[in-house]
Amino acid sequence: MGGAHQPPQPGLARPPLTNSGEHRPDWKELCSTLRAVGGYNNFDPERVIDQLRPLFGDLSSVEVGREASPVLYVHLPYWTHQQITRTDGRECGMGERIDDADRRTLARGLFAAMRAAGADEISDERADAFGQVSEDPYRLRFWWD
Repeated sequence: MGGAHQPPQPGLARPPLTNSGEHRPDWKELCSTLRAVGGYNNFDPERVIDQLRPLFGDLSSVEVGREASPVLYVHLPYWTHQQITRTDGRECGMGERIDDADRRTLARGLFAAMRAAGADEISDERADAFGQVSEDPYRLRFWWD
């Protein structure tokens, strides 16, 4: 594979902004992508940007796409070196496990932020019930109609 660029996944506006390989997440690129999606029903890119800004550095990746309407998939890191950047001033380091309680707190913060940004559907793919945070949150979905 080497340095080959992966094609966009179906339904995604651009290739996923992930912390693996050569494509490191970038705040400016994410903002540009959200603005390119534009306003659509309850989706207001500026509201999403304002709500996501304080949490962005603690995430592992963000995917922007459409499932008829705009959707975000957010991945939470298990290790500090998987974070985009730290927002609490601590060094990322290597091999520091992120406590499950801290990951749940981050997931709850994202749920609250995306509710404030007008998301119509909020889910954790590992939760037993829609709209709840699981014991081991990893991939969160936010969808606007």
